Amino acid sequence: MSQLQPCQLQGEANHWQLLGDLGFHSVPDLLRQAQGQLDFSQALHIDLGQIRHADSAGLALMLEWLEQSQRAKGQLSFHAIPEALQNIARLCNVAGFFGSN
Repeated sequence: MSQLQPCQLQGEANHWQLLGDLGFHSVPDLLRQAQGQLDFSQALHIDLGQIRHADSAGLALMLEWLEQSQRAKGQLSFHAIPEALQNIARLCNVAGFFGSN
């Protein structure tokens, strides 16, 4: 397996993108980074189309961000969710939280 690339959060205002490998190694940093960059009280769009690898920690991050958005009375949508994350979400019975892809 190739070396994991740290996942990066890039974008501005309401449009963001995650790039790299979304997993156990990158989620803690992304949680901290999001606190200073994402305004969960707004309508946010996060594109996951550039994720190379994802695991259940990536799904946990998505669920955490959805919860933060609900608490802040905002709206959060994920786009281009990788198949691996969709499969994990279905197995965990949470795929409905992400709407249609």
